[in-house]
Amino acid sequence: MGSPTINELEENINKRRIFISLILVLFLGWIIIALYNPDYPYLLLITILLLISIVVISRYTPYISNVDIIQYHLIKLIESSKNNDVKKSQVHINKLAEAIYNTNIELGNNGLDSLFILNPARQILADFLKYLRHMCQYSTESNLNSWSASLEDISFAIGNKNIALLTDTIDKFIIQDRDIKSDVLFSYEKPSILERFMKEIMHLIKNNTRVNYVVKLTFVLFLLVGIAYFLSIKVSFITLDNYAMGVCLLAAVGIAQKI
Repeated sequence: MGSPTINELEENINKRRIFISLILVLFLGWIIIALYNPDYPYLLLITILLLISIVVISRYTPYISNVDIIQYHLIKLIESSKNNDVKKSQVHINKLAEAIYNTNIELGNNGLDSLFILNPARQILADFLKYLRHMCQYSTESNLNSWSASLEDISFAIGNKNIALLTDTIDKFIIQDRDIKSDVLFSYEKPSILERFMKEIMHLIKNNTRVNYVVKLTFVLFLLVGIAYFLSIKVSFITLDNYAMGVCLLAAVGIAQKI
């Protein structure tokens, strides 16, 4: 079976996006019903229908391999580079780099990355990422179409499973620019907003004395109140009243100052 055409790849990718979105919408609808009306008489029937729908939708969701994704974004990158469209090129460079990264992860998950016979393949992927990283940093509207020829050779080599041509094409670039170092990050390498937020919070807690003390005091107080509540349930002469809360607070202040 030959490689899928760009139109087939685009159709499969669009179908997959639609089907995955449909599953998410159905699942979200089920969560809303279950949370706001857990006694709904038809909830069990809806749950069964949801599971059946997910199975059916999954059955007809096209399988797209990492190689397919690489081919798709590579072809799209060639198109945008020929049109000197820097913005679209950057998008497809990042998507292409992520697909290459996922291919490496897939090899690792399957335990194949330890096989010496695959060392050349891993080197090709590493060199391809270097090529894309350099392109991402140095391509501009004035020189973008100059990348098209080598990109077309790479696409042809991947589409025809010509490892020799793929290696030779990427090696030409690597040899020419061996001394060029690029610190540009692809999208998948950049931390998410949540990760950046958590990093800032942790930095604030570690480096701001007052914030650090408040966090420790809150944690210790919560722990002591939890213990007092547990004891009040188990032991009859202990009650969780204002006096007990005051004792917990005083103890928490002392402990927080020591840790």
